[in-house]
Amino acid sequence: MRGITKLSVLSLSIFVLSGCWLDDDDNDQTTVTPSPEPEVQSTYVRVHHTSADAPNVNVLADGSAVLENVPYHASSNVLELDEGTYSITVQGILPDGSTADVIGPAELEFSGETRYEVFALGQVADESLEPLILSNPVSAVADGESRIQVVHAAYGAPTVDVYLTAPEDELASASPAVTLEYAADSGQVEVPAGDYRVRLTPAGETTVVYDSGTLPLADGGDYIVAATNNVTTGESPVTLQISTTATGTKDAAIGPVALTLDALGIYTIVATDSDGGGLPPQVILLDDLAPAQP
Repeated sequence: MRGITKLSVLSLSIFVLSGCWLDDDDNDQTTVTPSPEPEVQSTYVRVHHTSADAPNVNVLADGSAVLENVPYHASSNVLELDEGTYSITVQGILPDGSTADVIGPAELEFSGETRYEVFALGQVADESLEPLILSNPVSAVADGESRIQVVHAAYGAPTVDVYLTAPEDELASASPAVTLEYAADSGQVEVPAGDYRVRLTPAGETTVVYDSGTLPLADGGDYIVAATNNVTTGESPVTLQISTTATGTKDAAIGPVALTLDALGIYTIVATDSDGGGLPPQVILLDDLAPAQP
């Protein structure tokens, strides 16, 4: 009996001691506050249609259109998206209105506080169409400066020397600002705001294949300048596609329009659009000195 009693007391002591541990755990409980989710940053994307033989295109992100009916030699506005990975597809719009995927779908990661310049390079005909993606951290342009980044996007064109000079400077006294092969870029360069002139020559030569004339670069301006294939007028094999951070490039909604104006005449020019009274986009020229119509 004595042995049983001792065992019972020992068992009771263990139970009480265990109970004390449980009580201590209950008393020491603390509330754990979960860490807040990191704030999602914005990423910025601009698309440049620089494939001369490609039709107008739609650009899709995760299956939804973010840009529609973008023509050759046009750049979109800068799009603001949440940072992350997106499935990007470029669709060519065929003559019958149907679409065909010409780039992608491709999984692309876009980081926060970064601006991406997405170019469609190459040709549809020889299946060389591909994206060129440039990325730059978002940053302000210094006061009194302009920022410029030059891209060689002219398919089939040779390596070129790019001259950035004052408008009146002779080419013979200038040195190339940068030499670019196809699909290469200059990186971002800041220059004092003012009037400039861009001229392109084959690398190592002095024959000018493109001359911009006077090109004003604004204080605080942030420019992407792409050399692209010339498919319109003039003898130059290339032309420039220039876009700014704020607006992108825009095609003219009306014109060019040839107008005949008499000397000393006073005229009013009215531009209409389809939202203003149902008229197609056009220019109406009013002769302010003509007799009033009844």
